[in-house]
Parts: sequence; structure tokens; C-alpha cells
Amino acid sequence: RECLPCPGEGYAPRTGRAVSAVLIVLSLAGCSQASTNGDVALPPRFDSGPEVRDALIKSGLGCDGFRPIGRHHRDFGEEDAVETDSCRVDNEDVIISIWGGLGQKQDWARTRAGLGCQFADSLGSTPPIYVDGGRWTITVQSRALANRISQAIGGEPTFTDCRSLD
Repeated sequence: RECLPCPGEGYAPRTGRAVSAVLIVLSLAGCSQASTNGDVALPPRFDSGPEVRDALIKSGLGCDGFRPIGRHHRDFGEEDAVETDSCRVDNEDVIISIWGGLGQKQDWARTRAGLGCQFADSLGSTPPIYVDGGRWTITVQSRALANRISQAIGGEPTFTDCRSLD
């Protein structure tokens, strides 16, 4: 058996492989969908629009008329999403987007906020509202629906404050 010096204690048996195995197991345990960050639960990871749709249906909110949206028919800023789909939830049209990464989603959110606030100001419409699930978003028309979706399947309701963009 090979031994390595321990600070202030002479020699201890080499346990590198055992320690590595334990570290791998612990790091993998942190990758489950039910992982938490302190007391705050992380949103579930959805990798496709159909997974989001299924979660909405399972929660009782539904997702009627689910259909994919081709790249050339997407709203500005959503063209680069990995996937974009639409459906009706509680009689509101919603857009489900799956992003390639957090940076891509953050770029979309900044673009959406800027353009959405310009439209809201000139047309008197509602500023952008969406549920942010990390790599997935659900764009909605009302705060009430954003809150219901967040409570049902996770994610953070996000309400754009246009005054903060001035």
C-alpha cells in the first residue's frame, strides 16, 4: 500500500480512488431535476416544447392546439431558439421557447424587453410577460397566467418594468 504524507501527521493510506468515487457520486446527485439551491427550488429542466406541453396538461392548465412555429414565422428575437411552439392556456395564446443556453435566452430577454416596451408605449399594450425556467420560457399575455404557470410547473414569472429601461 502506498502512503502519502498528511500535514502534521506523518503518513496515511492513499485513498485517492475512493475519494474520487465519492466526489463523482455527490456531483451527480446535484444534477437531478428535483435539485434545490438553498431553500429555493430550481425550475424543472424541459428540453423540448412537448415536455413543457405535457407538464402544463398534467398540472391541469392544459395546452390546447399545440403546434410548432417554424423559424420564419417566429417573433423577432425568437428565430434563434432551438424550438418554439404555441398553444392556448386558459384561453390565452402562449409561446413556449427552448433555448440553446442561458446566454441565448438572456439576449432574447433583453431584446424582448426593449422592443416590447416600445410597442407597449406606442400601442398602449402590455409590456412583455413570461415565465423564465432557465433554458425554457413561456411568453404569456397576463400576470395572472404567468403566476399560475409558475405555481403549476415551476419557473419565475417575469414582468418587464419599462420604466427601468429608460
